[in-house]
Parts: sequence; structure tokens; C-alpha cells
Amino acid sequence: MKKIYGIALLLAVILMSGCKSTQLTNVWRDANFNQKYNNLAVIAFIDDYDTREIIETQIVTIFKNNSMRMTKANVVVHEGDNISPEVIEGALKERGIDGVLILRPIGVDKNVMVDPGVYAVYPGWGGFFYGGYYPPSVSTTTTFKIYNELYDVATNKMVWAAQTSTVNPNDIQTIGQGIGDAVLYSLRENDLIVVPEKK
Repeated sequence: MKKIYGIALLLAVILMSGCKSTQLTNVWRDANFNQKYNNLAVIAFIDDYDTREIIETQIVTIFKNNSMRMTKANVVVHEGDNISPEVIEGALKERGIDGVLILRPIGVDKNVMVDPGVYAVYPGWGGFFYGGYYPPSVSTTTTFKIYNELYDVATNKMVWAAQTSTVNPNDIQTIGQGIGDAVLYSLRENDLIVVPEKK
């Protein structure tokens, strides 16, 4: 009985904690575009400055850890400069940046699940029965959805896009790490980036 109750309790904890992962969906790639990128910039259109900095930093770290060149766009072009798109494009090209990854938040979904609880009875050795009562529980699943787009600096055209959904993240860093891993994987799979071999 103790063993069965322990397993049930473990499953309950897993269900209540939720799945902490990032899924990539609705992936689109321009089939007519054949260039590979090796120097990217990233910018997240998030109102909260600290949140944006954390997410951008995590994504840059993921790419750099995989031998990719990436920087935050606001390092190249500072906010509040009030400059034209032509000047921004020139600044990116001057740094050798050939692609820009843009993040646009879509929304946050919350799903509340209620388990009414149950009294379970199990047959045992010798015809005896044993069981246990599992009390009601409430779990909330929070999903952060972000739309990600990759633009070609030379043509100013979007060449790749996908939605990321991060479920029950521990913190903002977790969101950035999940997006970075998912986007890097998809860009590599779609043959859009040059990933040097790690030394």
C-alpha cells in the first residue's frame, strides 16, 4: 500500500508542477531563400526593459555556446536615437550582421485543472483489499506564447517564422533559454545558419 500510495503521490506532484518546456509550432520558411546566416542580432519587442534584457541575453548565450555569432540589437542601435530605417540597416551591415531575429509576444494563456479526488481500492493477497484516499487538487498551467521572425538584412525580407510556447517556466531565464534552444534547432534544421564545429 505504501508503495502504491508513493507512486500516486509522485504522479500528482508531476501533474501539479506541469511540463516545463518550450514547443515550436507553425514553422514557416521561405523556400526560395537559400542564404545561410553566420552573424545575427536579436531584439524582443517586450515593454518591460528588464524582462527583455534577460530574454535577449539568454538567447545570445545559447547561440554563442553553439559557436554562433549573435548580439543584442540595442548594442548596435541604441533606443531613443530617433534614426531612420536606412541608418539602422547601415549600422547592422557595418557590424557584419546579416540577419535579425525579432520576438513578438502573443499572449499568456492560463488553464486551471481541478481533480476532485478519489478513494481507490486495490485487490490484495488472500482476498483482502487495501486502498487510499487521494484528496482534491488544483493545478494551473501557464503558457507564454511568442512569435519569432528572422529577417534578411540585405533585402529586409522575412525568411523564417515560428511560434514558441513555454509551459510553466520557473522564471524569465527559463523562457529565454527555451526560445533560444528551439529557435537555434529550427534554424539549423531549415539550413538557415552556419554552425561551426565546436573546438
